[in-house]
Formats: sequence, C-alpha cells, structure tokens
Amino acid sequence: LYSWPGFYGNAWYDCKSNYSLNVQVLNPHIINYSVGLPGSQHDSTAFAETHILKEHQMLLSSDEWIFADTTYPLHDWIRPEKDTEKNTTYNYYVSKVCICSEHAIGYLKGTWQSL
Repeated sequence: LYSWPGFYGNAWYDCKSNYSLNVQVLNPHIINYSVGLPGSQHDSTAFAETHILKEHQMLLSSDEWIFADTTYPLHDWIRPEKDTEKNTTYNYYVSKVCICSEHAIGYLKGTWQSL
C-alpha cells in the first residue's frame, strides 16, 4: 500500500512501520491464498479467515497436511513445529519447507513489486 487507507488506516500499519496487507500463501504448490486483512493482523488470525481452514477436505487429500508454526490452530492436517531435542531431524526438514516458502514469496514480490 502506498498511502494511508481511507478506512481504519492504523489497522493497516504493520510491525515494520509500513502500510501492508496480510497475505497467507500455501506452498510449495500454491493451492490457496488469502488477501485482504490488514498487515497488523497476526498470521494465525489471518489464517482463520482462509478458505483452506474452512474447506480443507476439498483442497487436501486425506494423506496431505500442511506445516505451520505453533501459533496456528492444531488440527489433524496441520503439523506445528515441535521444538524438542528428539525432533531435531523433523525440525530440520520443517525449516527446509519454511525456507522454500519464503523463497516463493520473495519470488512473487520480485515479480510484482506491488506485493
């Protein structure tokens, strides 16, 4: 966002002092996205408004699930990061997925600077 939004402008102000939108993107295959909430919204709050939370049976097969950190709601199809020593290997691969997701978002932002 390049300027103060007309309605509830302060809500669009994010933690980095920019006006922004909160965007939720599922990756590595983008099967769902959600746009429109203010950048000040926490990611887990924004996730509550996504189509995948409400219609996950339609978007994910029974053996699929998504990675999410511990601030997201716990469901059978959401795997929060487990931060214990016995899950070191699990956490390593979770971090690989997170890096892949960050790269995908960076690519999208590089392609469309308005993001």
